[in-house]
Amino acid sequence: MSERKKLWSGDVPETWKVAPLKHCIAFRSDSLSEGTNPDYWFRYVDIGSVTACSGVTGYAEMAFRDAPSRARKRVRRGDTIVSTVRTYLKAIARIEDDEDVIVSTGFAVLEPCEFDSLYLTFLICSDLVCEEIERRSWGIAYPAISETSMSSIIVPIPPLFEQQLIADHLRRACAKLDSACSVLERQLQTLDDYRKSLIQETVTKGLDLTVDMKPSGYEYLGSIPSTWGMSPLLYLGEMQNGISKDGDSFGSGYPFVSYGDVYRNVFLPRAVEGLVESNSEERYRYSVKKNDAFFTRTSETIDEIGFASVCLESIENATFAGFLIRFRPNTCKLNMRFAAYYFRSENLRAYFAREMVSVTRASLSQNLLGRLVVPLPPLDEQERIANYLDSKYSVVDRLIAGKRKQLETLRAQRQSLIYEYVTGKRRVV
Repeated sequence: MSERKKLWSGDVPETWKVAPLKHCIAFRSDSLSEGTNPDYWFRYVDIGSVTACSGVTGYAEMAFRDAPSRARKRVRRGDTIVSTVRTYLKAIARIEDDEDVIVSTGFAVLEPCEFDSLYLTFLICSDLVCEEIERRSWGIAYPAISETSMSSIIVPIPPLFEQQLIADHLRRACAKLDSACSVLERQLQTLDDYRKSLIQETVTKGLDLTVDMKPSGYEYLGSIPSTWGMSPLLYLGEMQNGISKDGDSFGSGYPFVSYGDVYRNVFLPRAVEGLVESNSEERYRYSVKKNDAFFTRTSETIDEIGFASVCLESIENATFAGFLIRFRPNTCKLNMRFAAYYFRSENLRAYFAREMVSVTRASLSQNLLGRLVVPLPPLDEQERIANYLDSKYSVVDRLIAGKRKQLETLRAQRQSLIYEYVTGKRRVV
């Protein structure tokens, strides 16, 4: 163990090699052609259905004629798939089942050459490689990496027999941690389902379950109290797409509301972390004011479109991402705290999914968003509903935060374990 050679951020055992990733893998380029039989039926893997801890979590079955244009890449058993877009998601998995499986063009498909296939997956999942992928990614709102850039990442390469020992040891050790993570994930899903049902019922039915109801005429809205009004969003305010800037403009300058700020939060954080270089005209046109609502506008999957976050306090000199739409109310008919919860209701997901056209990337237009019908209880009732949901939501949020912290601890243990073995800091021989 005393004889070690240098890796860029530390040492590796003397018997190990150190080389760019391209020296030990090949990028598989097999893909479905446009002449594929329209009736060909396959199981599709998108980026949203892959995680570094759980691998492939689900397949969408479809015929080629109905498939999105990104459903093209073929895989083989033993390949490792790595997302080249939204690299912060760490969507990495080993292909265990390749029968009629097609993956998104948003994945690089790594075929092991000098690697044991399972060791390769653990190596790519490690912080050693994941952090380098993120560092090399370009784009703030939708970071991506090219296969060429990924292929030049320097990696440690143990002898094949030691790779197999490491992979087998990590498989057993990670299985125990993954089992504990699965329990927490199920508990989190239960809490999240409760939170969603609470919002859905309250923003469409109100707090008094004895009132008379009337049909809204909209499937995603259902029946609403007879005293409530309705209006398309178009007549309640104005909409604006966000700022578009080149990659060099980010990282310094003025506050910037990102896609993630909106996607993750019902209410926009008062202090956002993003920065962008912007001029006074841009800061006026793309401003972030109290009661503005921001909707996620574009993504690789429809599932991530139309999430909204409401700004409770103006963010001075801020602008917002081009992947977002800003809705700015121009009427006093809508309490934006009430609206924030309505915009997060699950039935809106079904509305956007049904109405939206997805080609290479799913995209929400201002026209479609403007047609969204919003229930309008009397203003005092909107206030009571918002206060009720604030109190209930905060309790569930605290429970979810506690579970997530436990889950993060277990995942950190898993990552630390993988890192120590794939860098040779701990040995199994």
